[in-house]
Amino acid sequence: MKKLGYILFVGVIATICILPVAVMPWQTEKAVGNEQLASFPELRKEDGSFNTGILNEFSDYFADHFGLRHEMITLNDQLTGTVLKTLDSSSVLLGKDDWLFYKSTLADYTGAEPFTARQSYAAAHVLGLMQEYCEENGIGFCFTIAPNKNSLYGGQMPARYTAASVRNAQLLQQQMEQQNVRYVDLFKTLSDHEEQLYYRRDSHWNMRAHSWQHRLC
Repeated sequence: MKKLGYILFVGVIATICILPVAVMPWQTEKAVGNEQLASFPELRKEDGSFNTGILNEFSDYFADHFGLRHEMITLNDQLTGTVLKTLDSSSVLLGKDDWLFYKSTLADYTGAEPFTARQSYAAAHVLGLMQEYCEENGIGFCFTIAPNKNSLYGGQMPARYTAASVRNAQLLQQQMEQQNVRYVDLFKTLSDHEEQLYYRRDSHWNMRAHSWQHRLC
């Protein structure tokens, strides 16, 4: 009985390992999103010499084209998201209720990299020069900042991250007010809006948020 169980276990593992290769000839793999799939490597280069990197190129090709690739990636994301409450991603953070946020916005959200007084002054000064140039040429000038998604929906961020009391946008706004730079505060306007203005699983504003921006500017 013990031997039979061992055989079944080995058989299942072997099937899982062989299946992606076995179905590969019948699977038409297409790129998803902006990814570019590796092409099948050539034995020789354009100049006729032997392609010494053929093994590495074939490894890249197989990684992009093995059978059931997208199904396995989807299953892995579902398991890590449901069981571990995280994502196997270097750029995306899983928040509450399956909200997604860019990890690149964490430093601003937590206040880990605040502007110095010199940086905020210099940024506002440059904007002031831009405003002056526009006005001299009969062009209206209005500056605004598109709020990061977690700036408006911090309640959907994982509890392990604490929002900063003062963020870089606020430091810059203080300098713009001192230097008379025309500015529209979308943070306050959009945060006061009852409707959801960002897509839950996307970093972009929805159409309602866009319409509010155009009205204000």
